[in-house]
Amino acid sequence: MIKKHKQQSLFTKALFIIGAITLGVMAWYSLPIFKSPDINWVGDTNGTVIFALSPPAKTITQNTETTLTLSIDTTTSRVTGAQVELMYDKSKLGTPVVTLGNFLPNVFVPVKITDSAISFTVAAPPDSGGKMGTGTLATIKIKPKVVGSHTISYSEMIAAFSIGSQENMMKLASDATITVVSQEKPAKPTNLKSNCFDGGKKITLRWDSVANVSSYKLRLDQKDGNNDKSIDNIDKTQYDLDILPNQKYSWWVHSTKDSVDSDEAKIETLECIVTAPTPTPTATPSPTPKPTVKPTVKASPTPTPSPKASSTSTPSLQSSPPVAVGSLNDIFTDKDALNTPTKTKDVGFFKKVALGWQAILESLANLFR
Repeated sequence: MIKKHKQQSLFTKALFIIGAITLGVMAWYSLPIFKSPDINWVGDTNGTVIFALSPPAKTITQNTETTLTLSIDTTTSRVTGAQVELMYDKSKLGTPVVTLGNFLPNVFVPVKITDSAISFTVAAPPDSGGKMGTGTLATIKIKPKVVGSHTISYSEMIAAFSIGSQENMMKLASDATITVVSQEKPAKPTNLKSNCFDGGKKITLRWDSVANVSSYKLRLDQKDGNNDKSIDNIDKTQYDLDILPNQKYSWWVHSTKDSVDSDEAKIETLECIVTAPTPTPTATPSPTPKPTVKPTVKASPTPTPSPKASSTSTPSLQSSPPVAVGSLNDIFTDKDALNTPTKTKDVGFFKKVALGWQAILESLANLFR
């Protein structure tokens, strides 16, 4: 009884193994087969598919980006898939950027990039019956760093598959050679000038033009702050920038040709100095001086001489002094000192007659003595 049970168990296992093998064979024939081809298959008379990197040869300046195209030509085959591995040197060509094309749109194995290889596998849609014609499998951008001749080549993993064939249908795969030459810098700008305006809040930066360049790059650096400026692709020889007054800056400019920058032309110190206007002092009005009041000096009135008694001698006849022209106010400048003089008291008519006869009699007496 035990022996019969063991036989049934072995029979079940055998059926399971046979079923698994059958399913595996069916899957093998129903899907595109991507296997590592022998490098000797390249150029096989049965192959029809051509891989090519274009341009096959190119000379560029170091640190300049360029693009290579990986194309496929199926000729007479209906291609169901393509397996690609390209060899390169990252230390010389830099890290590539790979973009898959649309000729075989289904990504079977995504792009993988190492320091020495680029690999991926793509396929035609399952229900398409394969793809015929020419198209792009991928574009590859590189930016070489090292001067010299560098090759991008295919490894043994390159293969093309078609319906009804288990063999690699690749006929030819051409490499690409990149020649990298030394970088030639354009001349740097000269005669750098600047001009402050708008109260020191703006500045014009100017330089002389450089022959055979495509553009300029301008940099402005605030020495004690973060008011920095960076402008590329300037197609003229001057530029206006906002600036902070009374702050120290440095600025420099590069000329650019074929993505290569010149050495910098630099001004170490730049400052828009703005001084506050000196206020005009307001004149303080001088106080009006008070007039000095001089004490009024009253002139003593001229005393009127008392009439003298007539003497017995004959008086001398003198004419009266001339009367001064103008008023007293014209003669004396000090008006406060003017006083009307006191008039002499009139002696009367009869007294004057008596005095006159007295003078006549005295004169006659003197004649007869």
